[in-house]
Amino acid sequence: MNTRIKGREGEDRAAEHLQALGWTILARNYRTRRGEVDIIALDKDELVFVEVKCWSAFSREDLPRSISRQKQRRIIEVCREYLACRPALAEKNVRFDVFFSSNGAGQWEHFSHVFTET
Repeated sequence: MNTRIKGREGEDRAAEHLQALGWTILARNYRTRRGEVDIIALDKDELVFVEVKCWSAFSREDLPRSISRQKQRRIIEVCREYLACRPALAEKNVRFDVFFSSNGAGQWEHFSHVFTET
C-alpha cells in the first residue's frame, strides 16, 4: 500500500475517533499555499489543528523529529489563514494536537498541546 493511501486511511480513522469523542470536524486536508493541516476540529470551545501520523517503520520516539520547527511554523501559518477567513472562530482558544499510530494496529495515541504559536 502506498503512503498516500495509508495516510488517508489513518486520517479517516483519526477523524472517526475524534467524532466518537464528540468533536466536530470542520475541515480535512485543509490546504493553503503555505501548507496543509490534516484535520481542523472543535473540541468543545477549543479550535484544534490536528496532525495525523500513521507509520509502520517508525516509532513514537521518532515523532518529535517529524514535527520540526519548520513544520510547526507552516501549520501555524495555515491556522492564521484559516482564522482570517472565519472571524466567528477567531475568539476560540487554539491548540495543536497530534494523533499517532505505529504499525497500523489501530491503537492511537493522542498528544494534546504539542506546540504553541510562540
